[in-house]
Amino acid sequence: MLCTKCGEPWYLDSLHDSIKDDAYPQDLKEVLRKGDRFDQDTYERDYWKPKLADFRNRGCAAITGTPCKPETTTTAMALQSALEDLLGDDVDGIENSLEDLGSW
Repeated sequence: MLCTKCGEPWYLDSLHDSIKDDAYPQDLKEVLRKGDRFDQDTYERDYWKPKLADFRNRGCAAITGTPCKPETTTTAMALQSALEDLLGDDVDGIENSLEDLGSW
């Protein structure tokens, strides 16, 4: 995924890692450390979708906590925006399409 502010490419794992590092309540971190299975629907609803929305809104700052420097919109950023309109929350499809098109 490309940052919506500066165009920096980020792997989806970076968003997941950011959730694990920052957003999980302490009791959930404890469950995950023990290796217990966590409900995927709860993860998506309570953690993934809000983090993705934050990334689309604030860009790099959603992952790093530090605002990036906005750039002029690039062709790749415009393409990602169009793919988001077409594919919605299918971030794997968006990322794969960007790779297939050589846009990142």
